[in-house]
Amino acid sequence: MKEWWENLAERERLLLSIGVLVLALLLAYLVVVEPLQNELATATAERDAKTALFQKLGRAAAEADALRAQQVVAGSLPDGSVAQDVAQESAEAAGLKEQIKNVGPGDAGSVKFRLEQARFDTALLWLATLRQQYGLRVEAFSATRGSEPGNADIDVTLGVP
Repeated sequence: MKEWWENLAERERLLLSIGVLVLALLLAYLVVVEPLQNELATATAERDAKTALFQKLGRAAAEADALRAQQVVAGSLPDGSVAQDVAQESAEAAGLKEQIKNVGPGDAGSVKFRLEQARFDTALLWLATLRQQYGLRVEAFSATRGSEPGNADIDVTLGVP
C-alpha cells in the first residue's frame, strides 16, 4: 500500500488526501452531528409541548380558583321555609320516605338525616337536587353498605347557605 501511494503523482496524492478528508468529515457529520441535531429538535418540541400544557393548566387553575371564589348557588330556599321541611319533602318526593328513620336539627341551622336501606343512587340524586334547587350543601356524609345490593345506610348533615 505504501508503495502504491509513493507511485502516485503529487497531484493524485493531494486529490486522494482531500477526498479522504471530505469522506471523514461527512462520516463524522452523519455519525455525530446529525443525531445530536435530531435529539435537539425532539427535545425542543417536547419542551414547547410541555410549556403549552403548563400554560393551559395555569389558565385552568386560575379559572377554577375564580369559580371557587364565586361559589354561585343555583337555587335557594323558598321564602319562609325551613331547611328541614324542604329537605324532608324533597326526600319524600324522591321516593325516600320509607327510608327516613331520623331527622333532626344540627349545629348552626344544619339538618341531620338518617336513611336506612336507601337506594344509594337515589339518595345521591336527592342530595344533588337539594344543592341545585335549594342551595343546601352536604356538610357531612357517611354511608355503609346495606343488606341488599345498591342499598346503604346513610347519615348526612345538610347546611344552609
